[in-house]
Amino acid sequence: MDRGKAESSKFWEELLIRNAKTGEGNGTTIAFGLRNRGAAVWSDKQVVEHTGGDKPIAHTQVDTTESADFLGSVAKDMGEKKPASVH
Repeated sequence: MDRGKAESSKFWEELLIRNAKTGEGNGTTIAFGLRNRGAAVWSDKQVVEHTGGDKPIAHTQVDTTESADFLGSVAKDMGEKKPASVH
């Protein structure tokens, strides 16, 4: 199975190189294929780690009810339905 994955990644990478050199092919399709077949290397995923040193990171809970009510009144003025509350 590892060989099959390697061959598939090679196929998509060669398409990418050809696309870069000649403009042939669909770049979006190639990017999609690379992300699906070679996710370990071709991933859009970003990992962000937050540290507070020796202090804990402060968290604040925000109540969005007022914002949803405000947006609802604006939507009502515009003749639209009130948006659902954000949780």
